[in-house]
Amino acid sequence: MDAPNPTRSESSDATTTPVTADDDAAVDYSNLPPDIVVDIHARLTHLDRLTVAAVFGAAGHSMSPEAPWLAIPGGETATAPAPPTKLYSISDRRAAAARAGEAAMRGCFVLGGSGDGWLVTADKRSRLRMVNPVTGAHRALPAITTCPFFYTMSWAGRGSHVNLTAGPFMRVRHGGGGPPPPPPEQLIGTSLYTVTAGQVRQFVYRKVVLSAAAAARPGGSYAAMLILSPDLGAPMFATSDDPAWRVAPSRDGVEDAIHHRGRFYSITYTGVVEEWDRRGGGGGFTSRTVATAPLKPDDLKNRKYIAAAPDGKLMVVVKFFKDIKYQTRGRDGYLRRTHTVTDMRVLFKLLVLDDEESGRWRKKEEEVGDAAAAVLFVGANASMCVAATSGGDLAGACIYFTDDDVVRGRPFDKSKDDDHWRYREDDREIVAGVYSLEKHRAHKLPVLQRRRRTPSYGHDYDDDDDINDGDDNYDGNADADDNGGGGDDDGEDEEEVQIGKIWPPPVWYKPCTSAASTSS
Repeated sequence: MDAPNPTRSESSDATTTPVTADDDAAVDYSNLPPDIVVDIHARLTHLDRLTVAAVFGAAGHSMSPEAPWLAIPGGETATAPAPPTKLYSISDRRAAAARAGEAAMRGCFVLGGSGDGWLVTADKRSRLRMVNPVTGAHRALPAITTCPFFYTMSWAGRGSHVNLTAGPFMRVRHGGGGPPPPPPEQLIGTSLYTVTAGQVRQFVYRKVVLSAAAAARPGGSYAAMLILSPDLGAPMFATSDDPAWRVAPSRDGVEDAIHHRGRFYSITYTGVVEEWDRRGGGGGFTSRTVATAPLKPDDLKNRKYIAAAPDGKLMVVVKFFKDIKYQTRGRDGYLRRTHTVTDMRVLFKLLVLDDEESGRWRKKEEEVGDAAAAVLFVGANASMCVAATSGGDLAGACIYFTDDDVVRGRPFDKSKDDDHWRYREDDREIVAGVYSLEKHRAHKLPVLQRRRRTPSYGHDYDDDDDINDGDDNYDGNADADDNGGGGDDDGEDEEEVQIGKIWPPPVWYKPCTSAASTSS
């Protein structure tokens, strides 16, 4: 299918169908007057606005930038199929169901995507696909078995399995320069590594980074970077002109990556920032060292992300957990006593690469002036940074984060022992939260309130009995502000989104609203 394309529907309940390429070519969106564009934008539901913004933005119209949304999987159970993926806007607390089809998103893991409107999903057989959840367009990525080290086998009654010849794979990953490291650093050894087809998306894949939105257009060019699990550590690359996964050498292993300034940038488990590009005559991707982040020894085992600030500077974010003890007074029978309690809190460290030539970093959050004007979004499947002026409720000097562990549905740094009884508050239970760099505290993201927008006939609709019944956290003033006096979004329903313990965890999604973003 073409992407991005608007959708047509006779009513809110009608099935939407992407506009064909012929329909798209028949309309020259660049000739529409700005006031017509604004008027069309005001008459649409929120998800339709993203669809039209993608089309008009690609045609050169100046559209308001959208802050990242949260893509929340339905959470399939053994007794019921997974409901559609929800798209939740953090900045203005709106929700909508993704438009991508059954095969493209429902019951799939979201493994990453691009910064301009596209996600990468893995279905129950771990097949990779590029998906636009707003327009519904999608396109398949190469199978993992296009890499010569992976092959499939099937047994009667056992289904399909994927095998990895670990020894040759590790030799290529380490550049052929000597033997691979011994256990326990190399967790999978040198023998055959076998998982079921459905387990590949849990135990082999970690993240996929796309180069541009043009990837999903038929015949459009793309480059994709597939980061494998920590046990494997290597990155693999595939392009539209070479649709097969190729392993790239990386002795330290790639932990996180982004696409920025037309290239892939990554950070290794040892804190080395690298740039990846096609060099030499072989057509494969190789890396060059940009800088080494000044990390402490303890940071090497902590979770690390890489992002790009709005001004283009590279940023490294370190996430870790720490026991915090403090005194509190409480009643013990008839007496008030002082008790020592312990919280498990999540903390973040932010580093900004000031000068790539000299490798100069700024370490302390208080000295990082860029952070006050930016909002960071990090997680196992996406890391991005936007200006704090993107609108809505976003505030600067904050890091929005999601659960990191796609493998077992457990937080990234959670011990195998269930030790939650030791803590009064345990931030490892936060599935999606926000962390203040100024206060050094994190809290869960707020829950979207359920409310119905009704037509305005010269007065405001104030019957909120069915909205805030039993909800002690309901903010009527905030609701009135969101409603814009009751007449801005007539006829639009908002659904309540409970960000609870779901698996796989939610991921960040950046809608495309401008042509400029396609080149980032």
